[in-house]
Amino acid sequence: MSQPQMPLSLHLDDSASFENFLVTDSTRLLLNELRAQTDGAGLQWLYVHGAEQTGKSHLLQASARAAAETGRQALYLPIEQLQGESGAAVLGGLEAMDLICLDGLDFVAGEAGWERALFNCYNALIATGGSLLIAARQPPAALPVQLPDLASRLEGFATFHLAELEHEQRKSALRLRAECRGLSISDEVIDYIFNRGKRDLVTVFACLDHIDRQALMAQRRLTVPFVRSAMGW
Repeated sequence: MSQPQMPLSLHLDDSASFENFLVTDSTRLLLNELRAQTDGAGLQWLYVHGAEQTGKSHLLQASARAAAETGRQALYLPIEQLQGESGAAVLGGLEAMDLICLDGLDFVAGEAGWERALFNCYNALIATGGSLLIAARQPPAALPVQLPDLASRLEGFATFHLAELEHEQRKSALRLRAECRGLSISDEVIDYIFNRGKRDLVTVFACLDHIDRQALMAQRRLTVPFVRSAMGW
């Protein structure tokens, strides 16, 4: 099985997959497009935008992993972690990639070196047939991109908005994450986790990670008393 190439010791989150991402009416089309792109049969240029904790990074990492698992050359680049590098150093020479997943373009939008490097990368991918998947908090037209040619190219991407999940959807997302781990989790336990702690998905997923480890060591089922003890609540 081919693995994504990770520059600068970057690695994919082991938990990021299409299977454990909650499909809603508003995300179904996006998931279909991402799956097609990772297979090399979909759109060449995709752009995903949304607020923090809407799943952008999860989907880009899932795309990189899914593409690599089919034998394609895929790369996930979290721009927030690479701001100290030059755009040319990060993006140069990637024309051999089948799929580049560029996460957090808003962190470098407006920086001439990064913009020129991305424009050159885009042109190189046109020649080789590679695909580009970009994520940012703002849609393309709202980014402070200074290079007109790059701005026009970005506005030509197929663009999808990731909305924040409602409360019941966040519960469903937690249930799906648990089921993908092979864990049985009751509505009572889910309600307790959301009512006792913070309700954002980063926090509840971290809670699930912790109680999963504790339950495995103790060989216990996920009950409210066990979760209370494991979390120190």
